[in-house]
Amino acid sequence: MSSLISWHNRESHERHPPHLVADEKHTKRKGQREYLAVTASCSCILGASLSTSADTAGLKQAYGVFRTEALEADLEYHPDSVTTDGWKATRSAWRGLFPAITLILCFLHEILKLRTLCRSCKPLCHPLQERLWHVYQATTKRQFAQRLRRLLSGRLSV
Repeated sequence: MSSLISWHNRESHERHPPHLVADEKHTKRKGQREYLAVTASCSCILGASLSTSADTAGLKQAYGVFRTEALEADLEYHPDSVTTDGWKATRSAWRGLFPAITLILCFLHEILKLRTLCRSCKPLCHPLQERLWHVYQATTKRQFAQRLRRLLSGRLSV
């Protein structure tokens, strides 16, 4: 088998990557918009497949190539989590491919989204970003959860 996932497993001596990152890169080929669905883990690209659409069906088909190769390596493979940019179609595609997977929102994309939302109220943007970074920099799961609860309740001060 010459798939990327079998190469990754041989080189890293891990059976299968439990935590994935997925994103789409937009491009044009012959004047037509295409989307390269990329799956990675442990600093290694595990899969990359083209889709002609960025909707759930198109992305499910593209990310499905990774799923097929992973299942060829191990019929019981199921990743624990996938980190995405929050695009609804991407999240739906992964949920369709691996129903029990935990979907994680990329923190950087959340910060960028916040910046976009705050364009109409610029004085609010910087303090909110500082508070979010404060939550992110927690050193334990408990501290993170506590900071997030305080942020959401409006009681977090940095």
